[in-house]
Amino acid sequence: MKNRALLLIPIAVALALVLYVVTRDGGGDESKSSDTSSATSVPQATSPIAKRKKRAPLEPASLSGRVLDNDGAPIAGATLTLVPRQGGILSAHDTVIRSGEDGAFAYDPLPAGEYTISASAFEHLPHQEEVHLESGEQRSDLTLALSAGGFRLSGTVYDATGGIVPGAVLRVTSVGEMISLPSGSLRSGAIAAADGTYQMSLPSGHYEVEAFHADYVPEARLVDVSGTAMLADFTLAPGAVIEGHVKLLGSGEPVSEAVVSYVGEFRHGMASMAYSANRVTADASGHFRISGLGSGVIVL
Repeated sequence: MKNRALLLIPIAVALALVLYVVTRDGGGDESKSSDTSSATSVPQATSPIAKRKKRAPLEPASLSGRVLDNDGAPIAGATLTLVPRQGGILSAHDTVIRSGEDGAFAYDPLPAGEYTISASAFEHLPHQEEVHLESGEQRSDLTLALSAGGFRLSGTVYDATGGIVPGAVLRVTSVGEMISLPSGSLRSGAIAAADGTYQMSLPSGHYEVEAFHADYVPEARLVDVSGTAMLADFTLAPGAVIEGHVKLLGSGEPVSEAVVSYVGEFRHGMASMAYSANRVTADASGHFRISGLGSGVIVL
């Protein structure tokens, strides 16, 4: 009898342990079910990318105004030079224009951004201002007043194969050696007349003068203006031309108004260095034309 009682004790303990485990697991399943139900009721976190608002496309801006002398009279034929301050690419022929008979000028359209605009005219000192254009802004109240003075810089733009280059653009930038202004702070310009000649007035200083034309390779030179009239002629070599079409891969359909960027490269052995960059916009048929290219490798 005593031995039977001793045998029943381990059995009872084993049954108690089984009952405990079953009860615990059942409670755990219930708890898990409750937790799962609770978890599914919480909204899933949205990805930061999904939350990010789409940016509205930038609308073209415009800038217009008048060039006047110190007495408020309009200056006809003044040269306006517009330079992006944040590395934007604009053609020299898009950024150097002349004022009308009433001194009025207009840049339209323009990408939004920061610009330096300068006005110059013969026998007047250049004047420039910083301009900020918001997306879609149509600014029309800019007045650039020019004071009399300056020293004459003039010359002729020639074609290297003979003749002249009417309509060539002259762009001037101070390089800060003899002038009190910081390097690059003063900009001016001129447009060659029908006979290839140009003229402008500048304060004393050291300048880089660049001559441009769409069909020629640009040329630059340094000029010192130091109290007397200066003569600086340029000879431009006809440039190479690249033409082509932008099409959709596969279908061959033209891509209207596609932007084609290009950069010139100078290569020596295994090394290469970019020396110029610009871009053109294709027309409605996807056709583009790049002119005024120098010899060398051009990467499109």
